[in-house]
Amino acid sequence: AEFLLIQIENGIKDLKLKFESKQSERIISNHVWMADYIDRSIKRHMSQLNGLLMKLKEKSMGDFKSSTNFDVAVRYSSEIERTIDGIIFLYKARAGIMDLKLKWQYSLPAITENFNHLKNRFVIIKGQITRKRFEYEEEENWF
Repeated sequence: AEFLLIQIENGIKDLKLKFESKQSERIISNHVWMADYIDRSIKRHMSQLNGLLMKLKEKSMGDFKSSTNFDVAVRYSSEIERTIDGIIFLYKARAGIMDLKLKWQYSLPAITENFNHLKNRFVIIKGQITRKRFEYEEEENWF
């Protein structure tokens, strides 16, 4: 799951660079290439990440009193995926360059913000899982 987060982060950074570059209009207006690129660099990894988060939740539910961190992480991941789906829809519908630019201007900050929240929540989950394993190891050593 951590590897997928890194790949998604790299994909988001690359899309941000493409949007802010001097040739952004030419890159953004290439409908087929951008739809495939977004699908390959982010969307595919998001669905895998959602699946892994759900597996982690199922396996770790007995260790925690609440599944809030998992639920929030999945919600942020779903928000990113929904925003990406909206962008891909515009590309598949062959929207005009102004519509694409407006969608990117609105969506890119939202994607970045949701990803930062997702990453922070993942660090919390990882810390909880590590701490629980450490506590179990301590209990076994004292018996």
